Amino acid sequence: MKKANGSGNGSWNGLTKYRQLLLAKRADLLAPLRTKLDIFAAPVGGAPEDLAQVFHDQFVALQLNRVGFHDLKLIDAALKRMESHDYGVCLSCGDPISPKRLIAIPWATCCIDCQERLSSAPVPAPGVEAAA
Repeated sequence: MKKANGSGNGSWNGLTKYRQLLLAKRADLLAPLRTKLDIFAAPVGGAPEDLAQVFHDQFVALQLNRVGFHDLKLIDAALKRMESHDYGVCLSCGDPISPKRLIAIPWATCCIDCQERLSSAPVPAPGVEAAA
């Protein structure tokens, strides 16, 4: 795997900028996760049909938390790649990820070409095996 070189993605100034972007996004994700916990308090009695809205709100909050935790994992992985000097390198092909892409998505793991290839690959339906 190619390491990010001294200029561009791997430079100290570049990494500092990307680290700040990652840490800011991490803080943005953590703030609402901490404040949403009250929605999971057990509802106080009542008829089941009266609790439908409460259960719906809990479901939506759980889905938002799931997405937030997924994004946090991606950000933490990017920060670890910085520590191991692998940040800014495509995990698929080993080429550098463009600075424009890293500014837009600082936790990106693939270059644009590999991401497009991965996104356009057909996903088999669950339980259906691909033809060999």
